[in-house]
Amino acid sequence: MRDTEPPSYGNRGGGISIVGLDDPRAYKRATLTLRSSLLEKNRGYAVLVQSSDATIESIVVRDTRPGSDGLDGMGIVVQAEGGMFEDTPTAHERSTLTLRTSLLEQNHSHGVLVLGSDATIESTILRDTLPEESDGRFGRGIGVEWNATTHKRAKLTLRSSLVQHSHDAGVFVLASDATIEGTVVRDTQPHRDGKFGDGIAMESDDHPNTVTVTSCVVQSNARAGISNFSGSITLASSVVQCNRIDLNGEDDEGGPPFTFDCNNRNLFGCEIPDPTCSVLSAGLTPPDPIPPIRPSP
Repeated sequence: MRDTEPPSYGNRGGGISIVGLDDPRAYKRATLTLRSSLLEKNRGYAVLVQSSDATIESIVVRDTRPGSDGLDGMGIVVQAEGGMFEDTPTAHERSTLTLRTSLLEQNHSHGVLVLGSDATIESTILRDTLPEESDGRFGRGIGVEWNATTHKRAKLTLRSSLVQHSHDAGVFVLASDATIEGTVVRDTQPHRDGKFGDGIAMESDDHPNTVTVTSCVVQSNARAGISNFSGSITLASSVVQCNRIDLNGEDDEGGPPFTFDCNNRNLFGCEIPDPTCSVLSAGLTPPDPIPPIRPSP
């Protein structure tokens, strides 16, 4: 499925959309199973899952282009009502995504974006995600954020995957929770203005959130390997090396103090690996959250 374009009245012409709709008699939840497929050069997003369930395996999502307004261009968007696109009335239901053995490359804004929903990503490559064309923001491999409309947290489980050459952040977790296992996050680049460039970044936004990183490699990211803004991170059996700052923690104004539990068989540094868990507070600022709702196609 390739080269979709927006209609005359819209900005996006996504590849596949599944949306659970409210009905006076019953809520209707949609289900998608997608395997062994190619989605290429679609406009705005390749796959949108809203208040529904998707199982996606062995697909390629490539070169998703921004909408005609220069925004978005995401690979896969998983959301409840009140997420990125909101013209269709839907139930306030979480979506679920299971994504396995797939390749997402050269998409814009986000390879995968999860808003107030649940995602499991396994044995998948997310690489070369580009910033939005309109303003140069984002370019994240994976974004995991709470839904400000439903006040629901998102949840990510990421296993045995590669997140490479993103911009802004390889994995960004806002007021949500993530478990990351056996994954490599490397070579995250800053924006064109030189800002950001973290491998894994988390922010509480005045909501408790946790990230657990186990048996991972976080390497050669432009700013911080792992940045923590008033969140709680547990790091075990991992290598965090050759980043400008391996571990950075900052307390958000009015937020709880950041915490790192990182004394369990980890290695840091570059030329000479060191098991010492040393956390800097270099005055970094967190990556930006996703902006308010945009019109759907």
